[in-house]
This record gives sequence, structure tokens and C-alpha cells, in this order.
Amino acid sequence: MKKFFYLFAFVALMGLSACDDSDDPVSTISYTVDTNNRALSQENPMTDPRFSQTTTEITLDMNNYTIALTGSVVLTEGGETVHFTTPTVKLSYNYSGYYVFMSNETNNTRVTGVNGYLDYSTGMLWYYYEIDGLYWVYASSHLLYATTTTTITSETGSPYTHSWSAYCFVLDSSGKTCQLQISNLVTSSTGTVTSSVVKFNGLTVVPTRTGYTITADELTSTEDGSYKLKNVKFEITDQGLTLAGSFAIDEHNFAVSGKAFATSASAL
Repeated sequence: MKKFFYLFAFVALMGLSACDDSDDPVSTISYTVDTNNRALSQENPMTDPRFSQTTTEITLDMNNYTIALTGSVVLTEGGETVHFTTPTVKLSYNYSGYYVFMSNETNNTRVTGVNGYLDYSTGMLWYYYEIDGLYWVYASSHLLYATTTTTITSETGSPYTHSWSAYCFVLDSSGKTCQLQISNLVTSSTGTVTSSVVKFNGLTVVPTRTGYTITADELTSTEDGSYKLKNVKFEITDQGLTLAGSFAIDEHNFAVSGKAFATSASAL
């Protein structure tokens, strides 16, 4: 079983099990997550996206399966910030394990068409919207890819493929560097899980019009330096929903593919 990085399920459990004075379960919880935004110009499709990190306030009612979002994005170099709040809308369950939501309108007439996904078990939030008919904005919480396949190869021995590991990229506020967290790391073709969560700092991030390119020449794990990665490169595409990457540990080469939600999720 994968060990997830963010204890969203615990937070949700605490919120949903809280009681008011009448001892009735409280169905609605609100919480805030850091949000990575990429604003893409529709008028100039060759320009780079504008990255900003803001927050999204999420209000969930899991008794009635509804959601409301309050978010923002820094739209221009001069710091113009666009804020919005959606009305309360229905969550539709996808049997691959996540919820879909859609809101055509917000309290800001500039912002329309808020559509997205929420994985209730991992806390992964992804959504997009349009501003003024001139910009697409793609927003996400932590970039967590829990549905993955990792293939390990070496000059000696047969390839070994597993689906135990999860990969999480925690971007800094500039969008230029990030921390990589690998859950259930397998370091060789023996198939032995050697560590539950390993963290690496200092990866270089380049936002693109389809996601992010994340690279590093060499990385050492933050806790005790036990793990070293080389030739690290990850391509995040499909507006943040799809992961492909590679790295090396000692004489072993690793090839990774994965999804933020499930194989059926794609940019809406």
C-alpha cells in the first residue's frame, strides 16, 4: 500500500467527526492549501506561462458531496492579482477514486469555467479556469503522482517493474526549485522497499505551457545522505496530470510513468 505524503484523510476525518453542542456530526470542513498556478496567454500561444503560488480555500461537505473554492492568481508581471469564489457545486464521484467538480460562474465576472478534480484520499487538488477569455489558468496543490509504474534496469539482471512508489514535487514560491519526495522507494531489482519516504532538495523547475520540466544532475537525500540520485529528469505534462521521468541510483536506471489521479483523468 502506498504511503501518501499529505495526511488529508486524517484532516478530513477530524473535521467530519467533530461535533457541535447537539452532538450531531459536522458535515462541512474548510481548509487552505498552497496552490501552484500557471497562467497561459491565449492571444500569445508561444509565450511562457506566468507562474505564481497562492492559496486555495476549500469548503467540503461530504454528507451532501459539495465543494466551494476561493482562489487567486497573479496574472501579470506588475502583480495584478485576480480573486474569485465559486458557488457551492456538486462533487461527482469517479469510480477510479476521485471526484469531479464544475462551476460555470464565480463571484468575479472575469473568472469563468472552474473545472477540476479532487482526490479525497490524498488531498490532491487540480483545477483550471478562464480569465477574460484571454488566459487559461491551471492550478494544483502539491504535485503528487500516486498511480505510477517504475521500471528498474541494469547491465546485469532482468528489468524489474513495480507500482509501489509515489512521487511528490513540492514547489517553492518562486516556481524555480522544488523538493522531491519518493514514497516506498525501491533501489534495486530485488523488489525490496528500502525506505517509506525519502526527500531530496534543490531540483530545478521550469514551468511550461503543458506542465513542468524538473531536473537535477545529482541529489543526496536530506535525512542522512543514504540515497543518491543522478541524471534526474521529470516531465510533467497534460497540464500537470501526467508524469514521466528517469534517474539513476548506483548502477541501476529508473524509468517512471504516472498519473496524478488515475488513467481515466485528463485535462478537461
